[in-house]
Amino acid sequence: MKKVLTIIFLNICFLTSSMLSLSAQDAPENTFTYPSFQILASFNLGYAYNPDMNDWTEARGDELSDYYNDLAGANDFSSKTSAGDFVIGVDAELRFFSDNFGFGAGTGYSNCEAEAEVKGSGWSDKGIFTLNLDVIPLIGTLYYRKALTDRSFILFGAGAGYYMATMNAEYKDKDTIPGDDGYDYDFKASAIGYHVKCEYNHLFSSFFVSGGVLARYVQFDKFEDDGLKIIMNNGDNLEAGLTGATVYVSAGVFI
Repeated sequence: MKKVLTIIFLNICFLTSSMLSLSAQDAPENTFTYPSFQILASFNLGYAYNPDMNDWTEARGDELSDYYNDLAGANDFSSKTSAGDFVIGVDAELRFFSDNFGFGAGTGYSNCEAEAEVKGSGWSDKGIFTLNLDVIPLIGTLYYRKALTDRSFILFGAGAGYYMATMNAEYKDKDTIPGDDGYDYDFKASAIGYHVKCEYNHLFSSFFVSGGVLARYVQFDKFEDDGLKIIMNNGDNLEAGLTGATVYVSAGVFI
C-alpha cells in the first residue's frame, strides 16, 4: 500500500514540476482574462487499489469450484476472476476564482467491481460472486491557476471530501442442485478522503474543455449492515476504496 501511494505521489510531483516549468516559460503577460466562474461535468477512469475485493471474490470462487468438483467426482470446474482495480466515474463541479486562486465544490459517482465466475466444461451449472462498490463524494478543492496562452491555462488543485459508499455483495446461483443459495446484500461505509490534481483548460467563446490527472486517498475500513460486516478469510474486515490515480476529461461553461 505504501509503495503504491509513493509511486502515485512521485508521478504527480513530476507532472506538476513539468507543467510549472512549461507555464513559466510560455505564459503571456497581461493578455489573459481569467474566468471567474466555471461549471463542468467530467468523465474519469483509472486505477484503484482494492486487493481485498479481489481476494474475497477469488476465495468464494475457489470454494464453490471445489464444492462442484467434489459433487461431480471430477475436476471440471474452475473459477475465472475479474479484478476490482478498475474505477470509472462521473463528476460535476462548480468553481469560483479570484485572480490566480479559486475554490471548487463538487460531487459525483464512482464504481469498482470484482467478480468470480465458476463453471465447468460440459456442465450447465455455474455460480457468480460479485462485489460492487458504489461511491458518492462531497468534495472541496483549492485551486491555483497559471496562464499558458491567451485561451488556455493550467490548474493545480488539492482538497478533501466526505465519501459515502455502498458495497453490494451478490451470489447468483445458476446450478441444478435443489434450492436457491443466492443472496444480494448491501453494506454501507463512509470515510474522509484527500486528493490532488493537475489539469489543462482550453477556452472557446463561452465554453471550455479540459483534461487532467487526479490522485486520491480514499479508504473504507469496514462495510456494515445492521451489525453484519464483510469479513475476509483471516477474520479481518474487508477494506476497499478509491485510492489510486485516474485520468479525466471535462467540458463546461464559464463566465
